[in-house]
Amino acid sequence: RVKIISDDFAKVTEGTLENIEFGHLQEVLDAYTHNPGWYGVAHGFAAGYMVLTPYSGSATLTTPELDLASDNGAFTLNIKMAEGAYGRFYSGGKATVNLYSEDPNVDGFKGAPVETKTVDLAKDDFDTYTVSFSKGAATSYVQISYERTDNPKLFIDEMSIEQNKKASEKVSEV
Repeated sequence: RVKIISDDFAKVTEGTLENIEFGHLQEVLDAYTHNPGWYGVAHGFAAGYMVLTPYSGSATLTTPELDLASDNGAFTLNIKMAEGAYGRFYSGGKATVNLYSEDPNVDGFKGAPVETKTVDLAKDDFDTYTVSFSKGAATSYVQISYERTDNPKLFIDEMSIEQNKKASEKVSEV
């Protein structure tokens, strides 16, 4: 099992869990991530965390382009996250994880996701959620989406994507 990509968002230094720093409505997040190509929409920052802050609609965090074609497209997303606002944690919300296999554009993605999973945020603190997919491709993007009409935000502490590789296969970034 190999980690294809992993980020702990330690490069995020502004904001706190009690008082997040809002980002631009849409932006490339290279200054805040270990790998270039992450993209945020309606997001914010809290030192060590990426934050999804839906204003009226959804907020998203999207990985860089990844080659997830190995192991017949099967891979696992591990994501440590919590719902919260102003230093208090909540439960009961949902996060959506979409797998896309097309190029992103400013308005999101062309086409529909090839696979969608829902994560029930059942704990009122940080927890690690594991989501399995089976339709990875040579050009894939994983997108976390969060919608909420009241106060809570989605704090993402760390996330990684793992996939089985054969001994002769190499891990490369697109």
